Amino acid sequence: VRHQADSYRPMDSRKMFEDLLVRQSLCHLN
Repeated sequence: VRHQADSYRPMDSRKMFEDLLVRQSLCHLN
């Protein structure tokens, strides 16, 4: 599963975290 593989990669997990922050910020703006 790619999700498990991403958890082992700091870069990928960090990207997911940044994407999550972006989504939250967009939700607050809307």
